[in-house]
Amino acid sequence: MELEALTEQPLPGRPRAITFSLRNTGTVAAVDRALHPRDVGEYLTSDIYRLSVEVDGAGWSARLPNALVAVEAGEAKQLVVYVSAERGSDPAVSVTLLATSESDPTRAATASAVAGR
Repeated sequence: MELEALTEQPLPGRPRAITFSLRNTGTVAAVDRALHPRDVGEYLTSDIYRLSVEVDGAGWSARLPNALVAVEAGEAKQLVVYVSAERGSDPAVSVTLLATSESDPTRAATASAVAGR
């Protein structure tokens, strides 16, 4: 899997939106049709990733709209992290997004971006 930071988008009077791209670099695995009474191959074409976010900057917080995302094999999905600052916060924040495969928790990727007030 690949994870990269793309853009920071200021939203006046609202949290800033940071966009990341998560690519599923895996391939669809062959499925033994004898394991299930019907063909379930169409349901086994993606991976589910658990997302978490960390911030490094006093007075900043981040939130994800969803903690899970499904990405088809060979495809990419854009993910948005919203960051906001309290009054008196550091002028900038480092935001790190972590994506961990639910089917293989040993597979994980991180990407970081910097946002400012």
